[in-house]
Amino acid sequence: MNVKIEEKNGKLYVKISILEYSKSRKRAKVVLRDVEQLLKERNIKHGKCLKSHKVTNRTDQTLSGLFVFESYVPAPEKKITPKRKPKRTKRKAPSKTSTKK
Repeated sequence: MNVKIEEKNGKLYVKISILEYSKSRKRAKVVLRDVEQLLKERNIKHGKCLKSHKVTNRTDQTLSGLFVFESYVPAPEKKITPKRKPKRTKRKAPSKTSTKK
C-alpha cells in the first residue's frame, strides 16, 4: 500500500493506492476508518473528513483513492466562570385560611 500525505491550502490530502488482486495477494479494502488509524499511528492530527473513497483491489478504477481532511485547528480554551450559589430567602409562615362559617 502506497501512501502520500500532503498539506495544501489548509487541507490534508491523503492519496492511497494498493496493488492489484492476484492469487498470491488477498483482497484488500481501505476505508475512512483505516486512513484515520494510519494518521493516528503517524501522529498526524486532522479535522473532519471532507472527501473519502473506498479503495479496493477488485477493479482498476478503485485501486487508488484520495481522502481530504480539514487541517487540525485546536479548539479555543473555554473560560471557566464560577457558579453562584443561590441566595437563601426567608421562610414564610403558611398562610392561615379560615375554614369556619
